[in-house]
Amino acid sequence: MTSTRTLLSAAVLLLTTACEPPTPSLAKLTSPVITAQRRLSGPLQVILTYDTDRTPCGTVPNLTATLDGNPVNASAGAWVPEAMNAADRCQFPGFLITPEVRSSERVITFGDGVTSFVMAINTLNLGSAVPDSPPATFHPGNVLRWLGSPPNEGTATWKVAYTPNGGAETTWGEGTAMPSSLMVTVPPVTAASSGIVALSWVVNTQVSRCEGLESCSVVVQGNAPLNAVVVP
Repeated sequence: MTSTRTLLSAAVLLLTTACEPPTPSLAKLTSPVITAQRRLSGPLQVILTYDTDRTPCGTVPNLTATLDGNPVNASAGAWVPEAMNAADRCQFPGFLITPEVRSSERVITFGDGVTSFVMAINTLNLGSAVPDSPPATFHPGNVLRWLGSPPNEGTATWKVAYTPNGGAETTWGEGTAMPSSLMVTVPPVTAASSGIVALSWVVNTQVSRCEGLESCSVVVQGNAPLNAVVVP
C-alpha cells in the first residue's frame, strides 16, 4: 500500500512539474536593447544587450530567436572572464544570419516561451554599386564612375573616400540620395600612393516596431571598394 502511494505521489509530482510554464528569463532583464547591423555585404548581426549591473550576464538560458517567423540559431550569452576588454566580458545574446533579398518589412524576435521582444524594420536590402571602367592609375581630374542599384528605400548618406596604405582617409565626395550613376573627380594630390577607393552608403532603414524593449536600432551599410594607385 505504501509503495502504491509513493508511486502515485511521484506521478503527481512529475505531472505537476511537466505542466509548469517555462521560467520567464527575458522579463528579468533591465533596460533591454536590440541592435541590428548589416555591413559591407556581410551577414545580419543582431545583439540583445541589457544592464549587466542589475541582471547578471548569461541569465537567458532558454532563448529562441526568429527572423520573419523562421527560427534562427541564437546564443544565450555568457560571461567571458578571460576577456581583455571589460566591455567584451559579457557575450550578449544574439544571432548571425545572411538574409535573402527582399524589400518588405522584416521582423526580428527574441523569446523565452513566456516573454518576447520584437523589432520590425522596413528593409535589410543593401543595394549594390560597381566601378565603371576605372583607370589603371588615378590622376587628379580623372572622373570616377560607379553604376549603382540603390535599394528601393533609398540611402540616408553616401561617401567616396580614399585611404592610402598606412595613411588617413580622405573624402572625395559625399551626399545623401545615392544615384544609379555616381561620379566623383580625383582631387589634387602631392605625392604618389596606393590604397583603396571605396564608395560606401547607409540604407534609409527605419524601425517600425519596438516592443518590450527600451530601444531598437538598425544600421544597413553597403560598400564598393576599389584598389587604386594615385599619382600627382
